[in-house]
Amino acid sequence: MRERDDRGQYQTAVNDSEILSFFGRAVRPYQTAQSVGDEFGLERSTAYRRLQRLADEGPLRKDEVGARAVVWWLPTDELADRSLDGNE
Repeated sequence: MRERDDRGQYQTAVNDSEILSFFGRAVRPYQTAQSVGDEFGLERSTAYRRLQRLADEGPLRKDEVGARAVVWWLPTDELADRSLDGNE
């Protein structure tokens, strides 16, 4: 049985740092929930919720680029800070 975190959410094998570092090493500077899901073996809806939480908490930015299209990116100052901190 999968474990739950302190908020009652199911824990995942992918942590936020891994998701954020993907933005730093990916070929393009923006990602979709589908591309993040594909990278980590997550359902698109699960990846979307994780990305939304990361945007709500600050490190990621989000933009709607169409009627149903959303892209996410890690601002360059965040990428630089993560590199200096050794989190990349």
